[in-house]
Amino acid sequence: MKNAYYLPALAALLAAAPAARAQQAWQPFRAGLIYQYTEAGTPGDTTHTLQVGPGLAVAGTADTLYRFNRRAPKGSRQGNSNNPRDYQLRADNLFGSTLRMQPRAVFTFAAANGRSVVLRPRTALGQNWNAGPNGLTAHVMSRSLAPVPGGGTDSVAAIMFSDGQMLTLSKRHGLLDGPSLDSYLNGRNRRRTLALTALGGRNGAGALLVGPRAAYNFQPGDLFQRYGVSTYSGSTICSEHWSQDSILSRTLSRTGDTVIYSIRTRSLYRGYGRAGTPGGMGCSATGSSYLATTITMSYSDVATTPVYGASSLTSTLSGGEVSGPASRSSRFLRRAEWEQLFCSIGTSNPDADSLRLLPPFDLGGSTRYGAGLGRTRRITWDGINNSVDEENLVAYRKGPEVWGTFFSIRQLLAVRATKAAASTTAFPQPCGADLTVTFDLARPQPVRLALRDALGRTVFTRPATALAAGNQRLVLDTQLLPAGLYTLHLELAGEGRTEVLKVVKAE
Repeated sequence: MKNAYYLPALAALLAAAPAARAQQAWQPFRAGLIYQYTEAGTPGDTTHTLQVGPGLAVAGTADTLYRFNRRAPKGSRQGNSNNPRDYQLRADNLFGSTLRMQPRAVFTFAAANGRSVVLRPRTALGQNWNAGPNGLTAHVMSRSLAPVPGGGTDSVAAIMFSDGQMLTLSKRHGLLDGPSLDSYLNGRNRRRTLALTALGGRNGAGALLVGPRAAYNFQPGDLFQRYGVSTYSGSTICSEHWSQDSILSRTLSRTGDTVIYSIRTRSLYRGYGRAGTPGGMGCSATGSSYLATTITMSYSDVATTPVYGASSLTSTLSGGEVSGPASRSSRFLRRAEWEQLFCSIGTSNPDADSLRLLPPFDLGGSTRYGAGLGRTRRITWDGINNSVDEENLVAYRKGPEVWGTFFSIRQLLAVRATKAAASTTAFPQPCGADLTVTFDLARPQPVRLALRDALGRTVFTRPATALAAGNQRLVLDTQLLPAGLYTLHLELAGEGRTEVLKVVKAE
């Protein structure tokens, strides 16, 4: 009679066994997870993210087909001085465009050109199989327990290709490290040595370097300062603005998927106007304003920004936002940064499997984000009004970490009435050792020159000097100035006004 109790339990156990085996089956990638790979041997420790879409059954087979998100590497430089970048939207990711999973752990990575690479982690040790184009073969060197990202161990297969490259595949985490398979699928792609550094998602491991959670990972006490400038017709400064954000509090929602911040914001705006500019065009606003307020921001405010994979473009007839990989530089104490470009489909198609993405003809922009820094750079350009608006993170404090030179908004509040340049020019742009300034005077009067850096600090002055009426030409020595963005303030005492120009110092 006791056996009657055991039989249902045994039947349930046997019924559950196939499902358990299915859950533990080898898979290079799982839908719903974000895979973060860091590229070795690059100056900025370039970091890529990718995803696969939901699996689709292949008719008439037991196979499942997954599609990778598209990738958008930077393309060639364009002639647009406002934003010289473009991107190429490629059908192939670092591992091709599709992944086909077959029974007994046979995985086929296929590219848009029809080439494929095959992995077989359960094949007998030392047994070769045809792995890819140009006679490429592979075999499993070993299967063992090994450490995986996020801690712990997992079953790991080491696969050796006939060209000497080795790839490791974890049963639970997928592809751990090895060469990017797109180098086998397309001869134009350079080989990258990749290592899995994080898995994003409900069952992920490690910390993602990109995305809203990474960018807006603030703590109480963090402080950020940004400086922005709006220009018209290439060099005339329309306005300047300074802002400071102080993080007051951080609150986690009950579900843990939303973080809410209270932020104290102080901002100062100066508009210089432009004589003769029609309303709504160019530099039409004048005056100054100061704002101090406390705002609330949550992850839901920024989570709509597409940062994973490559692009939000869904049609070859429309535009959208495209994200590049993250990388580190000497800026921001080597915190990771990535860029998003608002772009449109270009007409040129340099590759059979890619589309050229260009900044829109009339309106566009790009934004850079930094891990734990929020927005580090924003630029928008308007081709119709020939204007550019740019803002950069110039200083921040995060705990003991301090970067940049802080400005004082209190010191910036005293503002003299100013008026944008009507006849003043500064060249060459960008300048090198010398900067030549030309302007016209309606009558003899004293003229003073001042050059200010991006923080509003005066780095060069030419004392007020009486000049005759007519065309004037002054040469400034800028050889010792560091590269960067400056504003040239030409103070005409006799007319009671100041003309302002943007000046760029080259490396």
